Amino acid sequence: MLPEKISNDLCSLNPKEMKATLSIFMEIDAQTSKVL
Repeated sequence: MLPEKISNDLCSLNPKEMKATLSIFMEIDAQTSKVL
């Protein structure tokens, strides 16, 4: 279980509430499964 502060605030998906995000796009070689 996550601590209450994290589960009820930082990681919650409350409607109309702004949250920080991080997106990463990676290309993976189909033959070697290595990140290009």
